[in-house]
Amino acid sequence: MLLQYISMMSMDADKSAASSVVWYLGGQHDVLGFDPRGVGMSRPARCTKNNYTATTEWPNQSHLPFDSPTAETSLGRFGVSLKAMVRRCEMYDGDYVKYLSTSFATRDMDSDPRRPT
Repeated sequence: MLLQYISMMSMDADKSAASSVVWYLGGQHDVLGFDPRGVGMSRPARCTKNNYTATTEWPNQSHLPFDSPTAETSLGRFGVSLKAMVRRCEMYDGDYVKYLSTSFATRDMDSDPRRPT
């Protein structure tokens, strides 16, 4: 029996994405989808005192600045701006940001009581 298991994500778009995955897999596998801490429908990191979040700011930062012939310089500026954003998030939401990692996302998946066994 096919089990479609969507944890922490309940928007229609996500359900249709899961249906597509099930179709591609031939209906023979369980599907697990979730938003790790700080991503998607989970709580984003707060990066200013007025609740401007990393999720709000990321679209402004996410385009890699490859402009020839100074790509190395552009990448340096890009790295500096990302580090500044991370420092702001740590300053305003440090108690939360320290738990945004792959290891904590893995722990969340392992400890979810709704997880199929």
